[in-house]
Amino acid sequence: MKNKTKVLGLIIVILCAVIIFLITRSGKVEAPIISNVEPVTNGYETVGYSFKKDDVETDTTSIHITQPVVTGLPSNLINNIVNSQLDTAFGDIKKLFIADTAGVDIFSKDMKHQLTVNGGTPLSASKKVFYVDTEINSYISGSAHPLSQRSVYNFVKETGQLIRLEDILKRESGEGSSDTSAVATDKDFKTSLTGISNLVKPKIMEQLKKMSKTTDGTSPDVSKIFEPSGADPKLENYGVFYVHEDRIEWVFGQYQVAPYVFGEIKISVPMNELESYLAPRSYLK
Repeated sequence: MKNKTKVLGLIIVILCAVIIFLITRSGKVEAPIISNVEPVTNGYETVGYSFKKDDVETDTTSIHITQPVVTGLPSNLINNIVNSQLDTAFGDIKKLFIADTAGVDIFSKDMKHQLTVNGGTPLSASKKVFYVDTEINSYISGSAHPLSQRSVYNFVKETGQLIRLEDILKRESGEGSSDTSAVATDKDFKTSLTGISNLVKPKIMEQLKKMSKTTDGTSPDVSKIFEPSGADPKLENYGVFYVHEDRIEWVFGQYQVAPYVFGEIKISVPMNELESYLAPRSYLK
């Protein structure tokens, strides 16, 4: 009899525990379990791509080129327009290097002329623009050190247009200023280039101060480091840039505005500061 009472009591305890658990659980919604979710860097659509290679080895020259092939735009026609322009750009880099090294003797068989071009993944900079960031490393046999350069190819997603500096700058007003078929000159964009140069130069100085700051927090006189002619109002000085949604970021290469040791300098200017100097382009808004 005692054993039956014990068993019955145990059953009652278990039933009470189950009832309490169900009561406390009711009304709660568990968070869904999410796995294998990659971090989102921005909210813009992905541009499809693959890569193709162009490798050349001769007795005097070593060339290695990696070029993206764009596939993710609104139509195959626009894909082809973009890829054709990339073919031309990467082909010109190769042709220029071959021309520069033609007839130049190599220092030794182990020190050939070398060119490495790495075209990056096409990245969306805004809802309307994407870019291909390209690193160019070249070495002419016998030189003290290799030279690193950067090219940035900005494209309009809807049309495949390659965005040049002269496409986004506001032209000078006056006779003949509307002729966009002629080769662009600094004079055509004097006001815009001057305004941008005046914005950029102080930013370069400030960045050089930060880069040259010593361990005790002091900085040398950067006016002796800064080469202002590299940021003067000339098209050639501002030809490498990224078009972002809220800013334009200019790249100044090795030696352009500072000694070799400083490498390249990147300067961002917000769109609202550039408004007076930019043409009214829909892809900049």
